[in-house]
Amino acid sequence: MEAGTVQYFPESLISVDLSDNIFTIGHYVLCLKEHLSITSLDSFDNVSPHKVSPHTDRNYAFFTTWSKSNGMTPNINQTTKMNDYTCMMLSCHMQMRMTLLSTIHFSIIEKNGEIQLCLQRRNFLPGNYIATNNTSAIHNSRKTIVIMSANYLASHWCMFEYNMAKMESIYERNCENILFLVFYKQMSACDLPLKILEQVHCQSYIECSDDENGDVVFGNSLKRQSNLTRNNNLSYSLFAAFVLLINFKQVAVHEVNEWKACHFARSCLCKNIIVSEQFIADCSGKHLLRIPRLPNKIQELSLRNNNISTIQNGIFVGNSLLTTLDLSFNRISLIRNNSFKGLTNVLSLNLSNNDLKYEHKSFEYSAFYFFVPDLWKLRSLESLSIDYVSDTIAIFNEKFANLKNLTSVDLSGFTGNCKMTILTENTFLFLSQITHLNLSKCKIQHIFKGTFKLLTNLLELDVSLNTCLRFETLENITTDLQYSAIKNLKVNYIHGIFGMPTILKTSHILNLRNTSLSLVRFEAAGNLIQRIEYGALKYLPKSLESADMRDNVFSIGKYMPDLRSLPITSLDISNIRSSHNVVISYIEHCDSRNDTVMIDSENNWLFQQLQYLEVWKSLKYGFPVPRGLKTVSLRSSNLKYEIPNFIFIKNQLENISVSDNVLHTWTGPITNVKRLKFLDLSSNFWSNVSKTFFSPDFVNLRYLLLQNNLLGLILPTDVDGEIFQNLHNVVYINLSKIEKRNYQIFYLKSNTI
Repeated sequence: MEAGTVQYFPESLISVDLSDNIFTIGHYVLCLKEHLSITSLDSFDNVSPHKVSPHTDRNYAFFTTWSKSNGMTPNINQTTKMNDYTCMMLSCHMQMRMTLLSTIHFSIIEKNGEIQLCLQRRNFLPGNYIATNNTSAIHNSRKTIVIMSANYLASHWCMFEYNMAKMESIYERNCENILFLVFYKQMSACDLPLKILEQVHCQSYIECSDDENGDVVFGNSLKRQSNLTRNNNLSYSLFAAFVLLINFKQVAVHEVNEWKACHFARSCLCKNIIVSEQFIADCSGKHLLRIPRLPNKIQELSLRNNNISTIQNGIFVGNSLLTTLDLSFNRISLIRNNSFKGLTNVLSLNLSNNDLKYEHKSFEYSAFYFFVPDLWKLRSLESLSIDYVSDTIAIFNEKFANLKNLTSVDLSGFTGNCKMTILTENTFLFLSQITHLNLSKCKIQHIFKGTFKLLTNLLELDVSLNTCLRFETLENITTDLQYSAIKNLKVNYIHGIFGMPTILKTSHILNLRNTSLSLVRFEAAGNLIQRIEYGALKYLPKSLESADMRDNVFSIGKYMPDLRSLPITSLDISNIRSSHNVVISYIEHCDSRNDTVMIDSENNWLFQQLQYLEVWKSLKYGFPVPRGLKTVSLRSSNLKYEIPNFIFIKNQLENISVSDNVLHTWTGPITNVKRLKFLDLSSNFWSNVSKTFFSPDFVNLRYLLLQNNLLGLILPTDVDGEIFQNLHNVVYINLSKIEKRNYQIFYLKSNTI
């Protein structure tokens, strides 16, 4: 709706019915309150009445199956193979802080014993689900050492780890016991869960004593157990458990007493670092107004939650040993050129929750000069992830020409801070060799033709979530990519949710036909695409295998017969006409540009062809699908229809998902689906189905998902099993969470499932 239209409604207007339209959020919304005095409004009938939220099933089978189904082995990192770790250490963090001493001992253990320990702080991959990391670590370790304590039993995640280790033993190791229990303190059998008590009764374990000879006895027990195993790697694993346990005891004894008042500021607390002359200082929450002069042996410093407003120039000169600095939750509004002078070895700097604003020039030029590594000397560098902030034209200067081996560049705002604004032919002039470029969420306003022209080796390009680009910028991008070997192109959400619906035009994708038949995947989700220009789809390269067109607003158009010419095997068009939550949606401030309402004679094509459409329906012509399409998804797409007699044109469909819609009545029959193996009709408020819906063409169907429907109203009446009578090869049906009547069983004719 045009923004100024609302003001022309008469003041006498009381009620408005605009239901069954495809409204998107736009600037007109701001005018509703000011110009409309209506008391009744019915308009936004485009929200699915229910969403099926995926539940995280915390069990071993789920996480291993999930990893494999997503093309991932359940490893901690991509280079790790099965049993790369000799043992994994499981302990409760409430009872331990990893010290330098334990780190040194573990290094000695690994070197001398030729083993590899799996430790959370060192080996877990940041960004992974906790459960995935835990399950992967256990799966990739030969043995799992558990330091058992009351805190361990009280921790949800610790018990999760224990259960995963047990299930690993059952499902992957032929019931071999991979758990080694070490009791940190004596524990009563009454305090142990049954599953651990059973482990203690059936398997050997070692318990540490609290008396003065406890360490000796414990060490002898380890030695005896090691001799019994006759396994050098396991011997060192047991010794690792011993070192870990001793560190527990050291921390428990000294943790309380090691903090003392700092000599440079009596309100701060300091503690020495073991086997080092350096120390850690905690000055958090002390109402400090300025940073005190610091000694040169300080390694970690916390100044968070104070009232510091200024970082004095040169205040850190002489603090080259400082590696961690926390200045969060203060009132700092300006970073000067020499604010961090002297911090040549800092690894962690936290400036969050201050009054720093990039737009307000809070950072003087070269304020972070002391932290910037000399990248140009890294001649063997292959992959670079870095922040980039520029209010004008973004340019990677001639120094990048030294990085001859650099092939992957990640500038994404998802992984850091990125603001590029304008891209031109000079932006990547000295990076012509790169193959992977991620520019997602970089607040790009303009991409001019020629930006990617020199990137002839480019295999993957991601410019997603730059909502100010507008969809018409796709033409500039594909014009340059015709000179490349592009395989994966991602242009998701480059058209803001306040924009007008768009059309995928021939000019947008025309040049992709010249990409040496290399393009394999194309993603254009969330761009408010309503139609595709007639004849445009034939210009997509024959190499294209999959397309992601989710979260658009497609409507029927003249382009639909063109679908047959698509070469793809997988198509995702889920979330069609889905509503967007303006409160939590990502919204950028864009340069002012007039919206172009793309209306032409093709918009009226359907009305001109209504008489032919009725003939098509009466003759039951097939629905066009791409000839080679095998997988299609239409989940959560506000489909609120009866499924009538439906014929697919000759196809190779194997997997169909239309879950989370309102396909309430299934009349059918559905025919020409002889290759179909997987069908998901779950969460559709299905309450009525004919006995001919599943035609004999479902002969190869193997998996049928019908959960979360109203089947309990219809299945009990099918006493002869006629509804499923043609599903001869189905091996799995999901009928959970259905509306039930008082019945115990329903019938499946001539089938065993």
